Amino acid sequence: MIQFSERNSIEVHVRKSGRIDSPGFPDTSYPPSMSQKWRLRADRGHRIRLDFHTLILEDDCQNDFIKIYDSLAPIEPRLLTEQCGYPHGSLSFVSSGNVMLVMLVTNKEKNFPGFRAFYSQIPADDGECGGKLIEERGTFSSPLFPANYPPKSFCTWDIQVPKEKFVKVLFKKFAVGKDTPGCLDDYVEINNQKLCGNELKTTMFTSQSNKVTIQFKSDPSHVSQGFAAEYEAFIPTNPCPGKFRCSNNMCINTTQHCDGFNDCGDNSD
Repeated sequence: MIQFSERNSIEVHVRKSGRIDSPGFPDTSYPPSMSQKWRLRADRGHRIRLDFHTLILEDDCQNDFIKIYDSLAPIEPRLLTEQCGYPHGSLSFVSSGNVMLVMLVTNKEKNFPGFRAFYSQIPADDGECGGKLIEERGTFSSPLFPANYPPKSFCTWDIQVPKEKFVKVLFKKFAVGKDTPGCLDDYVEINNQKLCGNELKTTMFTSQSNKVTIQFKSDPSHVSQGFAAEYEAFIPTNPCPGKFRCSNNMCINTTQHCDGFNDCGDNSD
């Protein structure tokens, strides 16, 4: 059980960009046995974006941790992330509305440098996503990628290419929610299959017609970095003209076939 002293919340309006630092940063380590909250507000019609420049806490989240909420109070169902140690993933977070709470809690031992984070407000429609894609090749991604996507997002991309062609979709990066049966939290859906977690069994998906729909959904809590994908139309009878066709329908240069590297991603080359 962490015993700490509760400090007054620091109120921050993010209309003008700025930063928040843990107490003492960068000159000294943060104090022991404390709880500090920063309550961030943006103008109406805006979201809050928080980008960590430095984050170094104790490795054990049972002792020291930072939590970020999509609310002004520490409501666990609105928790965006809990961080400790020296994380290496995306440390950019975006609210669903115009408020955000940052909370730092420390115990009485092993204090570390702490954090520095830069805040700003962005238009709410910066998090919009989805649409109709009619070019023969293109790209799409989760909202605000490579920042962590906002909570409560829902996007639909409808891809339609010429009638004589099919569509293949390749996920270049993928980190969406937890890898759970049925993908009950955040997920991407393609070909009536839900995808979640950090490791896909295959990164390439193909349609059996000239149309394919991809949907992305995030729940109110625990965000991830999201995904970046590209798509391309192909002729079913000749999907890789002048190239080697992998078992997962990727196309690679013939010089990469049997070169000792897993260029296909499924070891079929």
